[in-house]
Amino acid sequence: MKGFVRAMYQTLGGINEDGEPIAAVKTWGEYIPCQYAANTLSNKGVYVGGEFQESSFTITLKDMSFKADFIQLSNSKKELVCEKQVLSLVVLESVKRVNITA
Repeated sequence: MKGFVRAMYQTLGGINEDGEPIAAVKTWGEYIPCQYAANTLSNKGVYVGGEFQESSFTITLKDMSFKADFIQLSNSKKELVCEKQVLSLVVLESVKRVNITA
């Protein structure tokens, strides 16, 4: 299916001059066109910290510079499909695409 993906950018919190805590701020990048498919196989995923995490979506996009740890996936109408942690991000040089498992 055609859709859009956005990367999450987070500015770290801290403490201001008065010693008060400053909350971290999360912002979303621009919408980037993509193709996505829901995972229907239970053997697709990655091992993280010795534990298998099953992926929900496989996403392919043309933006070769795309990098993210957390993404927001939207359909072709820009309606939210999900917000997921990126399990793997692979640059496919031969076909000039980026493949994301989330």
